[in-house]
Amino acid sequence: MGDGSESVEVRVARLEERTENLEKWIQVLQADIKETQLLIAALDQKLDRAIELSQRSVHSL
Repeated sequence: MGDGSESVEVRVARLEERTENLEKWIQVLQADIKETQLLIAALDQKLDRAIELSQRSVHSL
């Protein structure tokens, strides 16, 4: 095998490394998305509660 096949092997190794790095980033992003979804759900509940409380106070006037 000459320089050409070595170059291909090096390229394949780089692509495999990039793929691994991208897979790690995808996992990090997926975890961030899940965390963000949980935070949004918690804030949504707080907002619903605040709206409910404000409506009660308006009705009691």
